[in-house]
Amino acid sequence: QINNVSAMLVLARAVTGPKEYILDLEMVSVNPLMNYQTSSVLRLSVYVGPHAF
Repeated sequence: QINNVSAMLVLARAVTGPKEYILDLEMVSVNPLMNYQTSSVLRLSVYVGPHAF
């Protein structure tokens, strides 16, 4: 999380291809003043080709 409205996803290790990677990301929003919590889910598909660049 960068701040209260944005975040950054960082690739921590090299990936090789050809291969498809599926990432399920969940964002949880909390408002303690209103005792309210919600979540959103994003499915991110990453296609890695056979050639390095």
